[in-house]
Amino acid sequence: MAYDFLHPFIRTGVLTAPQGKWHSRRGMLARTFHFDILNQFQNIFVAESLKFVHQFEDQNECIVSLRDRIATFTLNNICETAMGVKLDELAEEGDRYRENFKIIVEGFIRRISNPLFWGDCVYNIFAAKDYANAIKVVHEFSNEIIARRRILLEEELHYRRATQTAEDDICVVRHKPFAMLDTLICAEKDGLIDNIGICEEVDTLMAEGFETTSISLIFALLNMSLYPEHQELCFQKIQKHIDDDLSNLNIGQLNKLSHLHCFVKESMRLYPPIPLIGRQTIEETELDNGLILPKRSQINIHVFDMHRNPKYWDSPLEFRPERFLPENCQNRHPYAYIPFSAGPRNCIGQKFAMQEETTRVERQLRAENTNSTQSGSIGSSSTKMIWVLWLCVAISVIAHWLYKVNKDYCILAFFARRVRTKDGRPLESLVPMPKGTTFFANCFDFYGKNAAEVFGYFRHLAKSFGQSYLLYAMGYSNYNVIDAHNAANVLNHPNLITKSAIYNFLHPFIRTGVLTASEKKWHSRRGMLARTFHLDILNQFQEIFIAESLKFVKQFDDQNECVISLKDHIARFTLNSICETAMGIKLDEMAEKGDRYRENFQRIDEGFTRRLSNPFYWDDCVYNLFAARDYALALKMVHEFSSEIIAKRRILLEEELEYRRATQTADDDICVSRKKRFAMLDTLICAEKDGLIDRSGVCEEVDTLMAEGFETTSIGLVFALLNMSVYAEQQELCYQEIQQHIEDDLSNLDLSQLNKLRHIHNFLRETMRLYPSIPIMGRQTIEETELENGLILPKRCQINIHVFDIHRSPKYWDSPEEFRPERFLPENCQNRHPYAYIPFSAGQRNCIGQKYAMQEMKTLIVVILKQFKILPVIDPKSIVFQMGITLRFKNKIQVRLARRKYTMIVFWLVVALSVLLHWLYKINKDYYILSFFCKRVKTKDGRPVESIAPIPKGKTIFAHNFDLYGKDHAGVFQHSRDRAKSMGASYIEYGVGTAIFNIIDADNAENVLNHPNLITKGLVYNFLHPFLRTGLLTSTEKKWHARRKMLTPTFHFNILNQFQEIFKTESLKFLQKFHGHDELTICLNDVIPRFTLNSICETAMGVKLDEMAEKGDRYRENFSQIEECFIRRLSNPLLWGDTLFNLFAAKDYAAALDVVHGFSSEIIAKRRVLLEDELDNRRATRTADDDVFITKKRFAMLDTLICAEKDGLIDHIGICEEVDTLMFEGYDTTSIGLIFGLMNMSLYPDKQEKCFQEIQEHIEDDLSNLDVGQLSKLKYLEYFMKETMRLYPSVPIMGRQTIKETELANGLILPKGSQITVHVFDIHRNAKYWDSPEEFRPERFLPENSQDRHTYAYIPFSAGQRNCIGQKYAMQEMKTLMVAVLKQFKILPAIDPKDIVFNTGITLRTQNKINVKLARRK
Repeated sequence: MAYDFLHPFIRTGVLTAPQGKWHSRRGMLARTFHFDILNQFQNIFVAESLKFVHQFEDQNECIVSLRDRIATFTLNNICETAMGVKLDELAEEGDRYRENFKIIVEGFIRRISNPLFWGDCVYNIFAAKDYANAIKVVHEFSNEIIARRRILLEEELHYRRATQTAEDDICVVRHKPFAMLDTLICAEKDGLIDNIGICEEVDTLMAEGFETTSISLIFALLNMSLYPEHQELCFQKIQKHIDDDLSNLNIGQLNKLSHLHCFVKESMRLYPPIPLIGRQTIEETELDNGLILPKRSQINIHVFDMHRNPKYWDSPLEFRPERFLPENCQNRHPYAYIPFSAGPRNCIGQKFAMQEETTRVERQLRAENTNSTQSGSIGSSSTKMIWVLWLCVAISVIAHWLYKVNKDYCILAFFARRVRTKDGRPLESLVPMPKGTTFFANCFDFYGKNAAEVFGYFRHLAKSFGQSYLLYAMGYSNYNVIDAHNAANVLNHPNLITKSAIYNFLHPFIRTGVLTASEKKWHSRRGMLARTFHLDILNQFQEIFIAESLKFVKQFDDQNECVISLKDHIARFTLNSICETAMGIKLDEMAEKGDRYRENFQRIDEGFTRRLSNPFYWDDCVYNLFAARDYALALKMVHEFSSEIIAKRRILLEEELEYRRATQTADDDICVSRKKRFAMLDTLICAEKDGLIDRSGVCEEVDTLMAEGFETTSIGLVFALLNMSVYAEQQELCYQEIQQHIEDDLSNLDLSQLNKLRHIHNFLRETMRLYPSIPIMGRQTIEETELENGLILPKRCQINIHVFDIHRSPKYWDSPEEFRPERFLPENCQNRHPYAYIPFSAGQRNCIGQKYAMQEMKTLIVVILKQFKILPVIDPKSIVFQMGITLRFKNKIQVRLARRKYTMIVFWLVVALSVLLHWLYKINKDYYILSFFCKRVKTKDGRPVESIAPIPKGKTIFAHNFDLYGKDHAGVFQHSRDRAKSMGASYIEYGVGTAIFNIIDADNAENVLNHPNLITKGLVYNFLHPFLRTGLLTSTEKKWHARRKMLTPTFHFNILNQFQEIFKTESLKFLQKFHGHDELTICLNDVIPRFTLNSICETAMGVKLDEMAEKGDRYRENFSQIEECFIRRLSNPLLWGDTLFNLFAAKDYAAALDVVHGFSSEIIAKRRVLLEDELDNRRATRTADDDVFITKKRFAMLDTLICAEKDGLIDHIGICEEVDTLMFEGYDTTSIGLIFGLMNMSLYPDKQEKCFQEIQEHIEDDLSNLDVGQLSKLKYLEYFMKETMRLYPSVPIMGRQTIKETELANGLILPKGSQITVHVFDIHRNAKYWDSPEEFRPERFLPENSQDRHTYAYIPFSAGQRNCIGQKYAMQEMKTLMVAVLKQFKILPAIDPKDIVFNTGITLRTQNKINVKLARRK
């Protein structure tokens, strides 16, 4: 009868078939294991054996687990020999076959050990489903084998038909190995067997052929290891008969290995693969020993015991292969050794059969067949007796059955499968089990309880047991985890990603979205949605969070103090936020529908709690019959709301995609490239178009994300604001932190600033520790699962992780009920279990939106605290928590908002003096109070600032505020030089509320000038605003980028080529003044600026100054007045602010500003007229290919601005700004370079001579070839000018300003608004980069002398993003004049450079007039 238990697996194949069927199948299959066939299989055995040992080829010694490896070997063999199919491509399927075969064996043992399962009916009801999947897998494997062989056989037969002779039989003659499966397929064609029959035999032969041989081999190899002397004898025999390359390893040679043969037989004696063989009488049967067995008696032949019976084997437990030597077997009973069974139903796979015994059994079976007709009448009379017997003993059998089955099932919990322990210890020693409130275990512990009582029940159990505990209810075992270690084990377990049964209660609402989905669907959806919460996307959401937060506080605009109910207000805020960010839809026009959504969500939550507390509703059928209709309307409303959101977004997205299609380039991907914020819903809609998700799937995910995104964050914010009101000192710390990092207008409220709010971060984490939004998380086992603590959870066991209790466990948190944000400081977290805090879950199924939630909560708290103090209204001890989808509470949680200005007045009146003193003491760490609360520079690693940048002592107690006060122009200049020499390194000063980082080294200069966040010019550039306004020099951010882009092309190489004629003409005009003089002394400060102003006006502005010479002179004179103003303001910190300056000093310079602005305006007006005339002329003469806005003659920068004005890219004010800027920069800086260039020519005659010889070599005397190409050949002249600009940089100081807290490469952290002054004059004379820096040596700039020099040791034209766009223009202009002068004159000295006194100015100024003597060359 036990063989019947195998019917679901192998059905009635040759192993389990009854008489007639067995005879047919036996006859069909016996010949497939004929000696000739076995010979053909030998090559396969050799090949597979070699593959087996090949696994260990690279190891000299290793430990091998035999079970899996041998089973793989034997399965490969049986499939390739008997089935004719190699498993090379089916290795993974083969592994699954063997794993599921084990599960089927477990089912067989379970059934045989539980008599209640002997009947098919009871077994099918209670246990068959546990093994259905395993049976399905093994049948699918065998079906795959059959299908593959059918194809291979058909191809083989087709080939043989094409090549056969008349005598061949293609179903018999085989030159390749003979597959048993081929015989079955050929028999099917002959009508001897059907497809079901083939499947039966394949399942049977595959199971027998791999499993029994596997067991024999395992124990043979084990015995080889245990008995080395026998191993050695076997090895010697093998060495004697078998070649090392195995070329002669055939059956003939194997038969010579007599000791190996005996060894294997002795192994199978001690460890028979089939330890028990069964038979059943089909009629009353008399045995030789006189017993008469009734019909259907079960006969069990215990092979294991026979093989160890001392009646047949002396010392039966000893391993002695010599027992099987012929001389030792003569007197032994032939049936004392039957590892392959014996008789007619012996194993067809052994090498021999006992013909005599077969004949005897055949006669016996014939006798049995003649007697079979006599037994028919017995059945009818005995049937009644059997039924009476069952009726009599029914109660006792059921009682016994219940007693037995109760070991594996908690019967009173509706047959909930019990949890076991790995080592067999009592379950209670690992996990306590509370007693249920009724007779039925814990089934009705919740029944009749309201939401608050259900919540309290779990808290009571957690406190009572103090450790994870076990419940049995309604057919489920429930493992309740309240410790971090077990939580970590469960949440990281690879087989525990399926959500628990209670999540099924949410299916009517969110169906199987990413929260409730399992297996492949969850993996697919998780992968699709995770990237929609990437950091780049969250950055884009920040503006929405700010806007929604401002809308939130705007509700209370007209109130200085008010009490608000948090639940309603916060839920509206979070729903608006999730819809506008993740869904891409504003709810402004859907506010009423949003309110209805939230109301109906509450109804659905009530339905969830009602179902959870009533075990009868756990079943979908009962719930749908009696309760589902109560919540149908609420479900309809929320689904309609989400559907409307989706529909609206589809329209908006389609419009956006249409626009992008119209404007995209070939490289664009309209579903990926987004310059605006990226909506999660867009991802789903694009995925739908790609066939990755359907419309229903989009709805699932929108319902899921909307519910999670608004509800969980809402709860976090409600309790955060409650805690702000209750813990005033913590609120104050948060407020101070916000004030430190966030501007009052929230202009810098971005992710980077939010990340600096560490105390608020810890405050929120402590809030979520005490009040986790999801107090319970669930998982479910999908197969029997072993945990690290030794528990073995049955299939479909429910695991509840009580986050609320883990977060309040004294095992991980001292005084867990206290609110202490400092718990989350890094130093306090080091020794805490990482899973003691899991508000966003953890492991594979952690919350994908946790960063989103933290960002949203922080933003709202910042905005509220900026405007309001939060005061308490409710005592948190009075809060009554309720069970729900999320953390629920019975109370109405309220807080009082009091506007900060109102409260601060009261506060300062009461404690002003004491708090002020304490505050000044504390704040002095971060602010330099005596420097008008200048924020201090910090270091990244906490080192003293002085260890990186020294801080000189100020002239007064007010830091460095008045260090320049009262100094003249020369004194201001010299102050910086003296500081650079005394400090020897870049240094820090504090003045008038700002830190000033003074850079005198190339490393720091490089870091600053290349820093992406340091393009804003320094505070001193604001002093130029009355003159230059915000042109290219002084503008920042977008305006600077736009203007820079507009103007850069105007200094292109092609444009500079066109300017060369003007430079040459102006140079000759310059020399014309000295016509008729053979020798004369000239003042460079007077004549050079006139030359450079004429040049910049005619080149960049397109206007000659011949008729405006006098106005040009007045421009230069008034420019000097403006520079005076600049220096006055720089040296007096009281005038740094625009208000005081405008009140007390601005009027002194108003007239000068009028003159310079009048001059530039006239230039612009003249060029407008000239340009219009020129364009009219071109229109009249142009061809079809001409573009009137592209000139082939010289190109005026001013023309570009005027054309841009017509295109709406700049206005008239903008043109004036850029003309003032370019005119000033273009004439003044170049004139300084020329003044000092000519001075140095006079001072260093040897250098002058080299320049002259170089000019003579390349430039004609009439200057006819003086173009850009020839100028570039004047290398020494270029080095000369570079060395001049090294010693005398036109702009000796450059400034930058930080627009936010900025970390430099040297470890300094500069606060927002810090001034950075790059002292070009000192860098250019720094002995670190220049040897003998005060000497004039143009050779420094030879390529071989420049290789190892720091790139930023020479920056006369600045560097980085804001470098000078006119540096090539300046070099070209200076070289041209130098060539013209040197062609006609020798330049002789008229001043001692040591007498030069430098003055501070907008550019490099001297107190002296610089003169040179010109002597005409002969």
